[in-house]
Amino acid sequence: MPQDDCTMEIIGIDNNLDNLLRDVKNSRVDIAVAFATKTEKVIDALIVNGNEVFLTVGTINCFSDPVFFRHCQELAQENPKLNLAVDFRYADSIHWKVYLISPNIVVIGSANFTKTGLSMSRDTAVRIEDENLYTDYQALLSSLRNENNVVALIDDRFDTLLSEYEKKHRLPIPTRNIRSGQLPSFTEWFARDESQGLPILIWDQDFDDEHRNTFENKIVPTLDPTDNNGTYFLAAVFYRKPPYYYERNSVLILSDKGTYPQFNFINLIMPSNDKWYLCGIEGAAFPNPFALSPDLKKAIKSSVQKWAKNDKTFLDTKDLQELADKLPANLI
Repeated sequence: MPQDDCTMEIIGIDNNLDNLLRDVKNSRVDIAVAFATKTEKVIDALIVNGNEVFLTVGTINCFSDPVFFRHCQELAQENPKLNLAVDFRYADSIHWKVYLISPNIVVIGSANFTKTGLSMSRDTAVRIEDENLYTDYQALLSSLRNENNVVALIDDRFDTLLSEYEKKHRLPIPTRNIRSGQLPSFTEWFARDESQGLPILIWDQDFDDEHRNTFENKIVPTLDPTDNNGTYFLAAVFYRKPPYYYERNSVLILSDKGTYPQFNFINLIMPSNDKWYLCGIEGAAFPNPFALSPDLKKAIKSSVQKWAKNDKTFLDTKDLQELADKLPANLI
């Protein structure tokens, strides 16, 4: 129980959790949260300020960002004061939002370790200074990190489990980022407290006669003719099963010159001999994640050569941040 002389303070927008953490120096900081994304700079600041950080993050709905995990992994190789553990129990992983700062500060509330969560723009939290409560939570966190499948960076299983998580994270979720009404801008979409990713398909030449004949004579006849009158189109052809393209998922398709950017919906992925055919349905309505504005198209065009050089088929939050940085300042 808290002591009678403990102090408590509501954390709000003006004295937000982001600023509180960045001001901590030469302390031990324990964080246990359900989600973490887009807060690499906060982790960097905690380490630069001489803190020892014990971070435990959940994997419910594969929401947490693998880019954030990889950033922490690289940082920990340079500085052993960062201790990351990931709760790879998925639906059964933690839903905590607990922050401990030695020797006696406990912050609890609804704020995850995300950019929006730490800003307190829609979350609430209370700061409590109480040694007994701090000690009790330390015991709970220690017990949590000893749970099976709560795996620390130093565990030999970590890389394998994180690679599996990355694949699951990139699976399409039909309702993810979809809101009713007018399409958001790219910056509005990217500013949401979510770990976005975007499948991308870059083409360098049109389909040849062999591809079109195979599609029209072997693929289309096998498809359900009642599905939108069977008006299928060929979106792409691959010589191996394409990574990160899934049926029932929107993909940003454009040329290797950055021209003709548009969203297409991959309804089917059909194999034929040694090739994979990505198929869409002409005229079928599907949700776009955001609007392709003229400024965004320019930023995409300036990025496409780098994406093509690296054989990108998926833009993660790091790629998307680089894209956002190319937009005019008044749009950020």
